[in-house]
Amino acid sequence: MPLRLATWNVEYADGTAKNAARLARILGEKADIWVLTETHDDLSLLPTHSSVTTVQRPTGRHGGRWTAIWSRWPLAGVDDPIRTVATLVATPAGSLLVFVVEVADFASP
Repeated sequence: MPLRLATWNVEYADGTAKNAARLARILGEKADIWVLTETHDDLSLLPTHSSVTTVQRPTGRHGGRWTAIWSRWPLAGVDDPIRTVATLVATPAGSLLVFVVEVADFASP
């Protein structure tokens, strides 16, 4: 069974018009799993996907997150949600571990 995983640095999803274009592009790709870096709560893939995310960034506008993993399939687990996010994805072919660390500006909290 093919599995489509995609990634995109969405630059904190700033702007309503840009988010509409981003969301259209994301949904058009039909990826089963999306890894969004420098993301924001404004850019939601609900109801077709569920997510695990890092915590709120300490800087920037409310809702900014370093990383989110969105999946069409059930997710379980988050590891070190400050700068990394990890989850087990229950795909039809079996469990898949997805682990992402945001390394941009890694020296700051």
